Amino acid sequence: MRDWRDVWRRLFPRRVLRSDIDDELDFHIDGRVAELVQCGLTEEEARHDVMQRFGDRAQVREDCHRLGLQRIEREEWSMVVDHLWQDLRMAGRSLTRQPGLSAVIVLTLALGIGTTTAIFSVVNGVLLRPLPYEDAARLAMIWENDRATGTVREQASVHDFLDFRERSRAFDGMAMYATGNLNLTRAGGEPRRLKVVTAGADLLRVLGVAPALGRAITAAEDVPGGEPVALLTHAFWQDAFAAAPEVIGTSIELNDRSHTIVGVLPPGVDFPDLDYDLWIPLQRDSTNSARARHDVTVLGRLAAASSFANAADELESIAADLEASYPENANRGVFVEPLTDYRRGGAETTLWLLFAAVTTVLAIACANVANLLLARGAARAQETAVYVALGASDARLARRFLTEGLLLTGLALLAGGVLSNVGLGALLALAPPQLLGQAIVGIDSRVLLFAAVTSALIGIGCGLLPTLQARRIDVQSALKEGRSQAEAAAVSKLFMRRCLVAGQTALAVVLLVAAALLIGTLWNLQGVDPGFRAANVLRADFQLPDSRYPRDFQNWPSWPERRNFYGSLLERVQALPGVRAAALASNHPLQAGFTNSFGIVGIPYNAGQGEITLRLVTPTYFDTVGATLLHGRLMDATDDAQSEPVVLINRAARERYFDGLEPLEHQLELPWAGIPRRVLGVIENERTLGLDRDAPPAMYVNLLQAPAFGVVTLMVRTNGDPLDMVASVRSGIWSLDRELAVYNIDTMTSTLENSVSRQRFASTILGIFSLIALFLAALGVYGVLSYLVSQRQHEVGVRMALGASSSDVVRMVLGQSSRMVGGGLVIGLLLAIITSRWIAALLFGVSPTEPTTYLAVVACLLVAAVVASVLPARRAASIDPAVSLRGE
Repeated sequence: MRDWRDVWRRLFPRRVLRSDIDDELDFHIDGRVAELVQCGLTEEEARHDVMQRFGDRAQVREDCHRLGLQRIEREEWSMVVDHLWQDLRMAGRSLTRQPGLSAVIVLTLALGIGTTTAIFSVVNGVLLRPLPYEDAARLAMIWENDRATGTVREQASVHDFLDFRERSRAFDGMAMYATGNLNLTRAGGEPRRLKVVTAGADLLRVLGVAPALGRAITAAEDVPGGEPVALLTHAFWQDAFAAAPEVIGTSIELNDRSHTIVGVLPPGVDFPDLDYDLWIPLQRDSTNSARARHDVTVLGRLAAASSFANAADELESIAADLEASYPENANRGVFVEPLTDYRRGGAETTLWLLFAAVTTVLAIACANVANLLLARGAARAQETAVYVALGASDARLARRFLTEGLLLTGLALLAGGVLSNVGLGALLALAPPQLLGQAIVGIDSRVLLFAAVTSALIGIGCGLLPTLQARRIDVQSALKEGRSQAEAAAVSKLFMRRCLVAGQTALAVVLLVAAALLIGTLWNLQGVDPGFRAANVLRADFQLPDSRYPRDFQNWPSWPERRNFYGSLLERVQALPGVRAAALASNHPLQAGFTNSFGIVGIPYNAGQGEITLRLVTPTYFDTVGATLLHGRLMDATDDAQSEPVVLINRAARERYFDGLEPLEHQLELPWAGIPRRVLGVIENERTLGLDRDAPPAMYVNLLQAPAFGVVTLMVRTNGDPLDMVASVRSGIWSLDRELAVYNIDTMTSTLENSVSRQRFASTILGIFSLIALFLAALGVYGVLSYLVSQRQHEVGVRMALGASSSDVVRMVLGQSSRMVGGGLVIGLLLAIITSRWIAALLFGVSPTEPTTYLAVVACLLVAAVVASVLPARRAASIDPAVSLRGE
């Protein structure tokens, strides 16, 4: 009984503490009572005297219990620290005994953890980080759609917005806004182009934010003719005004109009993009907007009891009523989406693909580490057996190996942190802006937690694997001498390691197939004819302010100030040395532009024909960009403001709208233009929506006959490097108007390359990951075969002594390799066929099950496996039978 109580006391000291205290108090009280009885007192008198002197027994008991608990806690903490320190010392000694192996494990894990953390940082910033708005999950983008064209994200008209806001009960608030560009002019400084949000007065309230300084735009300012004020974004306030609070109340010149700065937005509140500079009042209502003019975007905040589905149903019902009431609303419905989805910019597929790829690399790295740990555990079998024979329990073994695993991953986490910082910088440098969208990417607490949890799980795995391996050790057999038995035991336990290599191979196949498909996509895109010649073409944007170049829509297209500027600019630029041709356009060839309803004179209007892309260009545009004429003629100098209005169409428009008809015998008319325009010719399609999408039907209107009123792009074809002409082109514009901001200066070659930047980024990163996976898989094959050869030296010696040749030994080793790799290839090909369908949306001109891609991947992996097998095979073939048998 005494032994049982001692064991119980050591295991559960808190549970026996009170009984021990009671026993101790009774012992002292009874002893003093006995002493007084010997002195002549009765037992009752003695106990009464003792208890009076002793005091409150219950209080003493509680004080002793409190002190006892403190002692136990000190002892337990001291024991934990001692054991932890002992385990760490043992783990350190164990790792330093094999520094090379330990370094390989740490570096392998650091590679996996570092790359995974870097990719997760991007995923976190773009897809997971909450928006900096109050209850952002209730914010909704409200778009109109067009059933005739199939588009789902079209802007609304001011009239539609007012109807939505008045009739809807699913929203707590709605606001409209538009975006544009303004020229900022400062005395003595170059004009600067600013990206501007023209915001309704309710926009900040709907977003749920308040200015950091000053005030918001008021309803009195957001009316036609209202006071011109400006609200600065935080970034622009810091950049242009050095974060000076005194800026509130001062004025800035925007398009020759003074605007009073009334406030500064909080940091992080950059709507709708990161790079906007300021907000000004929209100043639009039903009196200065037509219902057919769809040029405002609507943001709404859902009511507490509403959902996106309910809101969409309600707005769709309102849109149906408007369609029945107004001809301008024909075929128009509503599309509602969360603001979070809109801000992601369609990056989900690409980023989750990259995260899945890097997680696969991490899994392959962990499989490699598992192989190394299994080999290390087999080599330490006798050491572990001695440890168990001396009394180590299963818990003690688990604690020892867990400490080693956590120490390894802790070192890997430190190295991976450095690698993730470097990798994140490289990712941000390579990533196209449209992929990152409006996200702020960096290392934050969520990324640190992800890295720590990932490392902890890997560390637990690294400790669990050798623990399970140690539990299977036969202590008696391990302590016996005899190489043959040790070899047989080691070789018989290679099944798990072979499975790990097969798994690595399978995962490498999946990555290689995905990378090959994306590389094939990029190759196909680069082979697509964009419909123009990008080489030696420079582009630059500018916008004429209404103050000096008035737009009187009552007299359109008679805008002499704008026409004179356009004509003078082309004359000056074309006269510059090194310029072959110059043109003006409302959009460059890789810019989507805007669409418009239209009609064909003499042919009944078909509501299902949808809208056509409208592009305003000068007659020199087609020579400047190198467009191909298919039929008819191009515009020329005779097609000026006084001549017959003309238009060109592209091949897509001819095929859709003139099936079986001669386009040159017809005229097109635009609702807002009012003047029919004769079709001059048909040109080859320009892929204005991107190289991976079909060109939409387009019409090219003579800009000199229909002056543009927004941003205009100057395009210049040069004899040499277009960038050498930047200063001359800018000077040519400023010679006509020194206060114009010239921006977005770039070459069309660069623009064309940037149009496939997302595919290039994804294929580059995935290609790097697949090469890492291929290397790790080959390393796994090499490691298993090398271990196999080292453990079977005696068997090989016997075989060669009995007549086996070197080539037989090589075939034996290669056979082991082929079985491991072959199983992995079969599984990997099946997985690749399944998973490749998930990236079908990213592919162009390549089938997810392209046979040549799979054959190329198989060939690549077989070559890597053969290379990884050569050295172990040669080592096996070089074994001296006499030495091997003598060693036994």
